[in-house]
Amino acid sequence: MKKIILTITLVIFAILGLTVLFISFYGVSSGDSYRSDNAMFEKLKNTAVRVEGNKRYLGDASMENRDGFHILHLKGTPYEIGYQHGVLLKEEVLS
Repeated sequence: MKKIILTITLVIFAILGLTVLFISFYGVSSGDSYRSDNAMFEKLKNTAVRVEGNKRYLGDASMENRDGFHILHLKGTPYEIGYQHGVLLKEEVLS
């Protein structure tokens, strides 16, 4: 029984050691490689949300509340869509 526990412990430490070695060799990305170019980022950052009736607009994207459901219409690159999603639903996420 002691040999089995010792073997399992050694395997776990070996896996942890290999994981640490892998992370130290390849590193952890800051996520900047997924960000759009600076011009697009600045454009998004400087675009204000406007409210008309029960709709919110952020550039070409919009959100409306229909029967308790939030309907989003998003457009652009994956980064732009994620940014629009976060900005338009910010109040709902915080509440």
